[in-house]
Amino acid sequence: MERSLKTGDHVVFVDSYRKPHNALITNVFDNGMGLNAFLVNYNGRLPAINVLYVTDDAAKTDPYGHQVERATSVCHGSAQPVRAGMYFLFPDEE
Repeated sequence: MERSLKTGDHVVFVDSYRKPHNALITNVFDNGMGLNAFLVNYNGRLPAINVLYVTDDAAKTDPYGHQVERATSVCHGSAQPVRAGMYFLFPDEE
């Protein structure tokens, strides 16, 4: 199955506590291949991405509501065999 990743796409980010968050992609690292929408790179793995998500930590609120957080260089869950957190999945993946 072909998958694409591009800025603005929705993914699920799993944080270091293994808690999933709906997230938006803010950057896709194309590994110097010059791709606009990445499908599968030269070694069959998806690239790292940067994401933005709304925190659910009650201590991180302000007059505007819950604050946003960022995670950088996040790899796909398939590259994290232990699934200890800090990875992304496509919305239809578990």
